[in-house]
Amino acid sequence: MGLKFSFEGAKLEKKAVVGLVAGDIVASREVVCFRQLETLETLMQVLSSTNHNGFPIVVPSPAGKLVTGFVLRPKAEALVKRELEKRAASEHHLQSLASSPAPSGVWDNNVAAERISRDTRPPPLRAALSMPSQLSTATSIATVSEPTAPNRKLADWSILPSDLQVDLRDHMQPAPYIVYNTTTLEHTYQMFRQLG
Repeated sequence: MGLKFSFEGAKLEKKAVVGLVAGDIVASREVVCFRQLETLETLMQVLSSTNHNGFPIVVPSPAGKLVTGFVLRPKAEALVKRELEKRAASEHHLQSLASSPAPSGVWDNNVAAERISRDTRPPPLRAALSMPSQLSTATSIATVSEPTAPNRKLADWSILPSDLQVDLRDHMQPAPYIVYNTTTLEHTYQMFRQLG
């Protein structure tokens, strides 16, 4: 529906939208929401199947869902990427510890300390991202743009545990602008006009 919104203009246009609420114009589909603690699998599925710029964070309440904040898509993609990188680094670290031979003979304390320090350090991030044995590149779900790094595709994690959760509370905007279905269209227009 193409409505012209120039409330400062003709009185006729203002009369045309009096009595209309935001739910009359928009909200034809269910809003895609995240919980405060969301599984990594759900985050990956939603990010790969939608193109929304952000997602409300909700908690269940007796009256339905209560909005506690909002997370932008780039932030959610960066969180997924970080969790996948942490998992890849820890998997690579465990494999390198398991495959390294046990030292034999008489140890010099300095050499032993250096070997232990070197073997227990996590691998560099580039090495963790370029491990073809752990990451399946068949399914790419999102591209994350970072100002200091080139675009990288997030790969589908083939052995991703379904209970791995990401805490979104520290990464959400706690006081987003909310337009309810019952908000008048004029108030909705004024709110977005003030945002710029």
